Amino acid sequence: MALMLLVMHPLSSSGQQFPQAEQLTTALTEAATVIPAGNIYLQTDRGVYEPGEDLWFNARLLNAQHFVWYTFDQTLYVKLTKAGSDSTIWQQLYPVSNGVSSGHIYLDGHLTEGDYWLKAYSAHTFTAGPGPFYALRKVRIIKDSYSLRRVAGSISLQPETNEPVKLEVFPEGGTFVTGLKSHIAFKATTSNDAPVHVAGVLLKDGKPLQRIETTHLGMGSFDLIPQQNATYTIQVADSFIALPKPADTGITMHVQPAGADSISLNITASPGMAAQRIYISSQVRGLMQAAATALLKDSLLVKLPVAQGPGGIAAITLFDQQLQPLAKRLVFVLPDKKLNIRLQLPGQHYLTRKKVSLVIKTTNEQGNPVATRISLRIFYNAYDNNDSKYIDDHYLLTSQLKARIDDPGYYFDEKNKDRLTALDLVLLTQQRNSYLWSDQRQPNADTRPVITDSIAGNLSFQGRRNNSPPSPNLLFVFNAEEKNNTLLSTDSAGRFFLDPAILAAGNRLYIKYPGQSRQPFTMSVADPFTAIAAAEKNKTFYYPPSLKRIPTTDTNIVFSRFSKTLAGVEISAKGARTAWPKYLGKLDSIAKLEGPADYVGACGLLNCPACGGGTKPVEGKEYSEYIGKRRQEITSHPFAFTGEEMQKVKYHYPTFTEEQLLKKFNLAVAGGYYISPQFNESGGSPDFRKTLAWMPDIATDENGEATVSFYCSDVYGRFQVSVEGVSEQGLIGKRVEYVEVERGGEGRTN
Repeated sequence: MALMLLVMHPLSSSGQQFPQAEQLTTALTEAATVIPAGNIYLQTDRGVYEPGEDLWFNARLLNAQHFVWYTFDQTLYVKLTKAGSDSTIWQQLYPVSNGVSSGHIYLDGHLTEGDYWLKAYSAHTFTAGPGPFYALRKVRIIKDSYSLRRVAGSISLQPETNEPVKLEVFPEGGTFVTGLKSHIAFKATTSNDAPVHVAGVLLKDGKPLQRIETTHLGMGSFDLIPQQNATYTIQVADSFIALPKPADTGITMHVQPAGADSISLNITASPGMAAQRIYISSQVRGLMQAAATALLKDSLLVKLPVAQGPGGIAAITLFDQQLQPLAKRLVFVLPDKKLNIRLQLPGQHYLTRKKVSLVIKTTNEQGNPVATRISLRIFYNAYDNNDSKYIDDHYLLTSQLKARIDDPGYYFDEKNKDRLTALDLVLLTQQRNSYLWSDQRQPNADTRPVITDSIAGNLSFQGRRNNSPPSPNLLFVFNAEEKNNTLLSTDSAGRFFLDPAILAAGNRLYIKYPGQSRQPFTMSVADPFTAIAAAEKNKTFYYPPSLKRIPTTDTNIVFSRFSKTLAGVEISAKGARTAWPKYLGKLDSIAKLEGPADYVGACGLLNCPACGGGTKPVEGKEYSEYIGKRRQEITSHPFAFTGEEMQKVKYHYPTFTEEQLLKKFNLAVAGGYYISPQFNESGGSPDFRKTLAWMPDIATDENGEATVSFYCSDVYGRFQVSVEGVSEQGLIGKRVEYVEVERGGEGRTN
């Protein structure tokens, strides 16, 4: 075996370069252009809510390749929809500041139980064409705290009775060659793709060869040297699955466990094959990390350096001399290259209604302090939906694969000693092109942006060429309080744009055309959520599924502690939203005053033909009104009438729709940034907050430290303390700990 060390580092000036490496880098760069430049991670203050509560969310926008803050997008579009339906519960715009957007969503008191999807979109994270969609967070709405019994428990991998099991095999690198040792992974799933534990036997020509068994979430592996003309089958219970027929000749690539500095590859060719030039590349998130070339005669040991590159999923590809791929393998590199977060808490037990201080420290993999932007949430642990999705597994795993990943948090929890071995099984059992940053080009990919940071509008006049107005036209934009007036000009085509500075004026914006025109005109504002909904139909959602759980006794909840909540009062208050928005209410009053020519004559009759005028009628008052056909003949009092010519009526002014009011006053309406309320950090009395702390954007100093404080509520039990962060260098990390709140505090104290 030859040891080959001809290695090239595209990220540095050292190393030996060759023309084919440039070709591989160019092809990879072109393939990466179809991937959105930004990547959104969504987090909420907890995973389970009751109707009438407040949901707080945090969106982090990172550069999709380097994981540094993505600061180009300034507007975040957010939707909350019912899972399994097209029903939209909430949709609003929120400002983005230096890559972070956080906000509030009110959950209506009439929401039904079930799962809901929180989704986020921005200009450079969402394109028109087909593709994966990862900017998701699943939340669950329950009727009351008693419903929490359904989500507690441990993961079950037992199939239902008589449920068929699907078994797939994945030879390492995608090659299976006679006479060459192959490392073969396999995956067992049910009909709905849920993982299932199985044990079986590998058969050679019908005779037992070795026992096989899944070792983690329905995945396992074994080694095999296939023999010529032999048939291999896996037997699981009464089912038989045939392995693919091995190729007569070929090349295999085996990746040894990744070290701290390099990846070692064993490349082996079938005996008797002619020597050939091969090329190897390693790329992480579309960025070439290393490339090598050598002459393969029988076998090679290749070491590719990784220490200077980023951590995460690396795609290792073996090419022939025509740069056609021979074998591909995904491997996770530099698992320790991450942000380390430590929490300094004054103990693990606190009393209700007491103030607690917390020190957060952030360091890199060498233990050196690093300045970091972090988020903190502390919530009653029973309201966690157990979907095992955190910032590290989102950016480093689930948003890098076009595949279902079960329980992704397992692979980033250092308490799981087999986590890296299990993670390697995940990568071994991926389909050939499941890696998001595949080097396969997509020449017809639709990468058009669906939305921008601004909202577009149009002013058009009937009767003019192309319905275009004289250029330019001035418009006024203001909010519902008639403040923050902004002068806006259309372009030559009548288009105008509400940029982030204008959108920040308020949640509801009015655009007025103050000019006088004898020609009818229309003024419209595009609804960005209509375009989002259309493009979303082309997307495939990827989110960790909820695995079946076995109820356990150690998650019992004292349900009575929530029985005195004020949720009913809050729902009633928040639900009574039947009045006009403030500015439209004013316009409605003006329209009524300017509206009908109805009057009450001096005689007291409504629209009296003899009086010919009078005062405005009073809303809701009862009047007598002449309804006969002799109005033109009646010119003075007194006049005669029959009983059929007079009627009693209760007067009501005409009602206007919003569309009628806007048209009447030359207005258009648009949605600006939703203005979120402040998170209630101290509660009232009684205090039934289930989320004790929600701090979506905290900055640690140059010493990697930040000190924060929070108040415990009247809710006692186990609380989750969750901190997630991203350093200036793109290191990602989290820390999750648990504390107990016990009864004891009577009043609010520091």
